[in-house]
Amino acid sequence: MSRALELGLGEDWVAWQVGLDDPARFADVAARFPGDPGAAQEILRTLDARARDAGDVRIAGVWVPAAADHEPRAVLMLRGLPTDRAAHKEYRRFVRGLRKRPEVPGTRVVDYEAAPMPETALGPVALQIITTAESPDDLVVTTLRFTVFPTDGDEVLVLDFESAYPALGEEIEADAVATVESLAYREGA
Repeated sequence: MSRALELGLGEDWVAWQVGLDDPARFADVAARFPGDPGAAQEILRTLDARARDAGDVRIAGVWVPAAADHEPRAVLMLRGLPTDRAAHKEYRRFVRGLRKRPEVPGTRVVDYEAAPMPETALGPVALQIITTAESPDDLVVTTLRFTVFPTDGDEVLVLDFESAYPALGEEIEADAVATVESLAYREGA
């Protein structure tokens, strides 16, 4: 029996399993986007290719809030990283390293915060807020990175919520926290 990960995203999110090679699946996901179908297809192609290039992303998503006329305002990437350690040991090791500012290839980290969060039903969670820019004149991107250590799993889940819209930070964070708190494995066939 296999398990599927349930991701409870808010209504303004469109998410999919990475790898939209099948035209019917691509069309199904594109149809869930509100607004301009051509723009939706371009967003899907770009984000799905980016997720595939990363190599370990399982689920990608785009936040297209009605309040912003369904224009993309944030993206989601969910990774499942295998581990052979018990969740509590992996979590403790991870938390010890949280103070160290991460390096993000090709960018400059301009701000960094990190802290453990309250444990969810799935297991312990740590939050990193990483703000990057490629150069001083470039677009600033903030990533809310939630690392979840499922107590009954053999993987660590990493959810990155990225946005270049700082005014929407609190709204994105509220959505992200609700999503992380709703994570669950569902037994399947």
